[in-house]
Amino acid sequence: MFSNRDLRKLLVPLVLEQILSGFMGIVDTMMVTRVGDTALSAVSCVDAINTLLFYLLSALANGGTIVCSQYLGRKDRASAERAGAQVFLVSFSLSTALTVLFLIFRAGLLSLIFGQVEPVIMTQALQYFRITALSYPFLALAQTSAAQFRAAGNARLPMLTALGANLINVGGNAWLIFGCGLGVTGAALATLASRVVQAVVLLAFQHRSDQVIPFRNYRTIRPDRALIGMICRVAVPNALEYSLFQLGRLLVQST
Repeated sequence: MFSNRDLRKLLVPLVLEQILSGFMGIVDTMMVTRVGDTALSAVSCVDAINTLLFYLLSALANGGTIVCSQYLGRKDRASAERAGAQVFLVSFSLSTALTVLFLIFRAGLLSLIFGQVEPVIMTQALQYFRITALSYPFLALAQTSAAQFRAAGNARLPMLTALGANLINVGGNAWLIFGCGLGVTGAALATLASRVVQAVVLLAFQHRSDQVIPFRNYRTIRPDRALIGMICRVAVPNALEYSLFQLGRLLVQST
């Protein structure tokens, strides 16, 4: 049985991590306000889509990790490790596919959602979208790794990496937006860098053999249809449930 102290050790870092994870887009929007109204509009439009993708990938990672938790509950760490590798494979594949699609069709997508906007806003929005879309695979890896650490009872490390990512984002914004004068491009580069660092740090810790759900031997991972089907039956409804509200908000903003 878990004591109240055990629950607090999991819940408090989890709540703080979720707040910090959703804070990056807010920081980008706040810090580009000094660049001008067009920059603010461009970042706001794209971040509505980025927020939807964040919740989608996060919910997919959390839902898939439920399968790992079930194996851990049965004291079957080998199966938990195999399931964890498949969750990584699914999350990374989906996020990479979304990145490619958004890079190709980003102009049409923005026009479809937000209609005819001023050319200067569209130009900056496309710049911001192009760079932040590159961060989706790293976001998926970080969220999947964080979910597996939480499943293993370690919610503190994901919280600390989320804090570090936010500090990198704020510092990068200050340097690239104001110091280098890059505007929305600087904000996007800071977001990309922070997500890359967060993913690398989490994966480096999870590579260690003493972890409850280690993630190693990346090149030997092959799709396991039965295990992927089990993961998707849990993860996909969870991802849809969490992302539908954000989709509604995006539609309202579009209107």
